[in-house]
Amino acid sequence: MSVVTVYTNQPLAKVPREFQGALTSLVQKGVQASREVVMVRVCSDENMTMGGNFHPCVFATLETSAKLSTAMCGEVLSQLEDFLHTKLQVPTNRILIRLIPVESHLSCFPSQQQHLNIVGS
Repeated sequence: MSVVTVYTNQPLAKVPREFQGALTSLVQKGVQASREVVMVRVCSDENMTMGGNFHPCVFATLETSAKLSTAMCGEVLSQLEDFLHTKLQVPTNRILIRLIPVESHLSCFPSQQQHLNIVGS
């Protein structure tokens, strides 16, 4: 499972209509997973600054249980940066992306919890 969250101070009007679908495809290919397990959340119009000013910026996280090599991590992050730069028209020096590895047993769909041996579930 992979979850991408994109926070930006860009207005919703500057987020292309196809943004979430295209980002889903990019992540799906990058982590080599099914589209059905990629979630994308976009938070536009955020009250955020970078370097003390309100010029366009992005803070994004990619949380994934995919086992990625160092080279694959670099490739996915590079593609994600290019995507955010192109689609949101934010300079690359104002984009911060954090990759957060998640152990697969710590994330699941609620319907799959019955398959996990978790105390109290």
